[in-house]
Amino acid sequence: MKLGCFVLTLLLLSTSSFGYEKSDAFMVTIMERSIKVLSPDKYNAKQGIVLTNNTLVKVVGKVIDENDKVLKFVSIEPGMYKSIEINFSKDGKIFFVPMAPSFQEVELVFGKKAYEVPPKK
Repeated sequence: MKLGCFVLTLLLLSTSSFGYEKSDAFMVTIMERSIKVLSPDKYNAKQGIVLTNNTLVKVVGKVIDENDKVLKFVSIEPGMYKSIEINFSKDGKIFFVPMAPSFQEVELVFGKKAYEVPPKK
C-alpha cells in the first residue's frame, strides 16, 4: 500500500513539472476569434509550420518576413491543416498574416511557450 502511494505521488510530481506544451515545429491553430501558437524550443534554419483551420470558413493567408517579403501563400479549408517548410534567418522575424478572413498578423517566436493572439484576458 505504501509503495503504491509512493509511486502515485512520484508520477504526479514528475508529470506536473513537464506540463507545458512544446513542439518541434510551429503549430498555428486558427480559431474564430483568436490564433494559438505553439513554438519550438530551438532555432532551426529550415523550420516547419503546421497551420490548422478550426473555423467554419476557408482561410487564406501568407507567411512573411520583417521586410514584408512573402515566403509562402496558404489556403486552408475548414477543419483541415496545411504543413509548410520555410528558411529562417537567426536574427530575422517571421509572421503569419491571415488575409481572408482578415485578422491581425502573428509573429512566430522561437522558444516561447504556447501563446494566443489576442491574448486571453
